[in-house]
Amino acid sequence: MKKTTKTLLVVSLVLCLISGIFASVFQSSFNTVEVEDFNVIVQDGNYVNGQLYIPKDASEENKLPFLIFLHGNFNNYSMQDQNAIELSRRGFVVMITDNFNMGNSSITEPGAWDMSQIRLMVEYAASNFNFIDTDKIGIYGHSLGGYVAHDAVQYYLTEEANGGVCKVSAILDAGNDPVYEPFVDEATGETIDLAVDWGVTAAEWDEWCYTGETGNPSLYLSSDAARSFINQLDGVDVNGDVENWKVYSGEINGETHKRVIYQIPGIHPMNHFSTDGAACAVDFFYNTLGVPNGYEEIDPYNQIWWAKELFNCVGLIGILMFIFPCGSLLINGTTYFGELKFSGKLAAPRLTSKKQKAVHWTDYAINCILPALLFFPIAWKLIAKSNWIPGTDWGPSSTVPHWFGQPNTNELAAWSLIVGIVLFLIFVVCYKISKAPDAKGIPEYWGIKVSVRKVWKSFVLALAVVCCAYFILYTVEFFFNVDFRIWVIAMRVFTVRGVMYALAYVPAFIVFYLANSVLVNGGNNIEGRSEWKVLLLSCIANIIGIVAIIAIQYITFASTGALAFNAMRVVNLFPLVVLIPVGTIISRQFYKETGNVYAGSFVIGILYTLMTVANTSSLGTILHYWH
Repeated sequence: MKKTTKTLLVVSLVLCLISGIFASVFQSSFNTVEVEDFNVIVQDGNYVNGQLYIPKDASEENKLPFLIFLHGNFNNYSMQDQNAIELSRRGFVVMITDNFNMGNSSITEPGAWDMSQIRLMVEYAASNFNFIDTDKIGIYGHSLGGYVAHDAVQYYLTEEANGGVCKVSAILDAGNDPVYEPFVDEATGETIDLAVDWGVTAAEWDEWCYTGETGNPSLYLSSDAARSFINQLDGVDVNGDVENWKVYSGEINGETHKRVIYQIPGIHPMNHFSTDGAACAVDFFYNTLGVPNGYEEIDPYNQIWWAKELFNCVGLIGILMFIFPCGSLLINGTTYFGELKFSGKLAAPRLTSKKQKAVHWTDYAINCILPALLFFPIAWKLIAKSNWIPGTDWGPSSTVPHWFGQPNTNELAAWSLIVGIVLFLIFVVCYKISKAPDAKGIPEYWGIKVSVRKVWKSFVLALAVVCCAYFILYTVEFFFNVDFRIWVIAMRVFTVRGVMYALAYVPAFIVFYLANSVLVNGGNNIEGRSEWKVLLLSCIANIIGIVAIIAIQYITFASTGALAFNAMRVVNLFPLVVLIPVGTIISRQFYKETGNVYAGSFVIGILYTLMTVANTSSLGTILHYWH
């Protein structure tokens, strides 16, 4: 094991430790807030997983306002870190949860969205927490979470209309249109007014919402929809543009209530990852629930959550840096894996003729373009609109496969599998054309031709490396209650359900990274080409098509107000811009260490599968049906 590799191993572990310590410090607002994990049964055996942020001076004698924040579709509770940190340090008790059918909460009804979670958690908190002020309960829903919040408001307003109590005082929508009209109680036929304080955080370039009659979310404040929302208040009559960030006060049914719209820069996924988004939540709950007893008001833009996210990112960098040194340590330090050590010379082909150069660069251009061209046909036509894997078109379905139960992952896995196979076949054809008529078999330098024994040991090595990485993650989570992440990229702890999904999807991701490794080490690894050029060309080929899709999407959106492609599918590409190049670099190091493409591809395929399945929604698993 090289000295530089040993150094890299030590540095990676130090980064993970630093991440855990300092992310925890900022998460707890310098130890002034207690952060507790919970997993509680709420109804019919269904359980909710999440975190509770409790200011340390909250008590039965000093009850504090209570807030519930719920994430959007294909997300988990960690997406609400910024709001939990900023509101709890200001004296609010904050609960963030995995929605039903997402993260580590129950699958309540396979293939369906369950809208009951917020009201169930309000009831649970009101019955079990003696340190919260039940007269000051606020809720927040991002995207799909907004619909769940709407359900809670409608439920409690209906209860109030029938002689009960409305336990929710304020609701803030983010990335979701509010309710613009009173609703009808289906049981009585009575029209019920929206008699709560209500706010909206509307990203200027939200891909899903606030189009109104204009079709352009950036014009939301000028829309009839925005005016109708504010004008729900008696005594308020907005005829022109709604004033951004202005808290309007008026009456509904003789009681004073508030309405406010916050239009902020950014796109839909940035509502929960921006200083503006956090400031909106602070400003809204200050204005509706007041400054908590015993606390001084803190400016909404005085924020520390970004530091916690920064140290989460340090841990993510550290754990990715750890992968290869860990594998190298096992290869060089154990007899069992020592057989994988490659001591020969890794030959690389030469481009000696114009024909070979032309074929080489033609294949490279195909590698750059084809994956992007195939993404939407595979995701939409083959998966979402076919009967091969039902229940994947971004909405509820009563028919869900017992094995492939994650819509997002279905599309990414199918794309990875098909792209990997197609690019490999094109590479083989190009090789034969460039070497014709004497092309014979697969060259040794591709790293494919090894014994079955070495392939097996490469797989066992990959399992060992990934287990070591997750051991570090679980250790950090146990001692510091944080994980490794940045925005939409996360390495998160998972349950047995995650393992079952991983078994279903890992073959597809392994095929992709096997093909990718062959293209890097057999295609871009040309004699006389320096290592940094090999990696640079490989990383460019891997992401240039994806970057082009994202660029076209948002340049079109910014210039016309309309999207060029399906919004969710483009958002799903964001993590790949980072993860595929990182995987390419790691697998290249394993190739140089072992002389084969298997070890690195197995490691990255397994690791990325686990990261993917732990961070999206689930429509059902075979475990559910066994149960």
